[in-house]
Amino acid sequence: ELECTQLLKDRDRKNEELKIALAQIADKDVEIQQLKQIC
Repeated sequence: ELECTQLLKDRDRKNEELKIALAQIADKDVEIQQLKQIC
């Protein structure tokens, strides 16, 4: 029971980390597109 709760918490935490990472990647993609337009 306790282990299951811990696993669910870990999963939620990882999901949050993934969302943040994906947002950062999207930001970088925008930067790259802007650089391409300049160069």
